[in-house]
Amino acid sequence: MPDCSHEIEGGDFDRAGEASGRLKDALKRLGAAPEAVRRAVIAAYEAETNVVIHARRGALHAVITPDRVDVDVVDEGPGI
Repeated sequence: MPDCSHEIEGGDFDRAGEASGRLKDALKRLGAAPEAVRRAVIAAYEAETNVVIHARRGALHAVITPDRVDVDVVDEGPGI
């Protein structure tokens, strides 16, 4: 199944939401249930915005399988 990865730049509020948006697009292309898409994207967006607000940079990595979505958000910097 596809992986979805996106770099996140701390302090770049203009691009906040791009990583979670890419995850949403990938899940929709694969035909994921709307409620599953909504829940995954909300969690990813919250983590992504924490990177933008509190870190120098980071990345969102998602592994999508038929029965689950694993999202890992890492950051570099002071964090929360």
